[in-house]
Amino acid sequence: GNAYAGPNNNYKSTTRNTTGTASTAPSPSSVRYRSMMGKFGKFGVENILSACFISSSLLATGIQSGNLLVWDVEGTRSGSGMPGTCIRSVTAHGPGSPARSIHDGTMVLQGVRSLCLRAGGAELISGGSDGMVMCWDLTQGDLGACIKTIHLYEPSEAEPASFRSLDALPLGLDIVGGTHRSDIWELSKDVPEPITQGHSADVYGIAFHPLKPHKVATACDSPCIYLWNLKRRQLMAKVNVGLASRSVAFSASGAHLAIGFHNGAIKVLRTDSLTSKVAEMHYAAEEISDLKYSPDGRRLAA
Repeated sequence: GNAYAGPNNNYKSTTRNTTGTASTAPSPSSVRYRSMMGKFGKFGVENILSACFISSSLLATGIQSGNLLVWDVEGTRSGSGMPGTCIRSVTAHGPGSPARSIHDGTMVLQGVRSLCLRAGGAELISGGSDGMVMCWDLTQGDLGACIKTIHLYEPSEAEPASFRSLDALPLGLDIVGGTHRSDIWELSKDVPEPITQGHSADVYGIAFHPLKPHKVATACDSPCIYLWNLKRRQLMAKVNVGLASRSVAFSASGAHLAIGFHNGAIKVLRTDSLTSKVAEMHYAAEEISDLKYSPDGRRLAA
């Protein structure tokens, strides 16, 4: 949470900088790593989730609240003159949806976990847990105003995507981002398009469409059901059903899709929309580990 990189060799830190001769690039054998501790000052200690140098003397970091912190690396802009001092807090992303911490299981904000530069260093790109990518002006040598906001909108999802990684062409504008759902998106001309999409938890159920064998439905230990086109190797549709699922089955005609859940519930949806509910029942006390329709489609075994 206190990580910061800088050139001063008199401080301790969890991050490193290298030193060598000023006129030539240092050889691998002559590089020395020294460290310093960043000083949050009046802004208070925060967990640092991402970092990106705006210039050789300024560093931007993302924190859990969704804001950005700007750091004076060399001590030329802070009132104290001390290098490695936080000098600004910038309101940026919304808080997004909390997620369970891997450390103690508590629900925590995911914040800004990805920062990168694009357009030859003229823009800083930040990815938040609010489903937003924000573009910041760097043309004046400092973190300027937000000049563009790109919204990754997924109609089938109840919660916004949380960006976990971002990168951009150094001299171009195209961006690639990864989200907490294990999806990879390309933002070409700032328009989000999926490159790969997939489940973010264990896949427990899979079923072929009885009349269109290139179509497959999958169910996993997350609230989403996916419908795939195997010929194109593409995701056709997905729907958030609200519960972790364990099994899935098409009716004999392919018109209905039955889903079995971890809590013993069963839901039947229309295949053509995945949003129209045909039936819902809850008779079992434990998970529905398998579902099968009879050949004539009149009965469903669970």
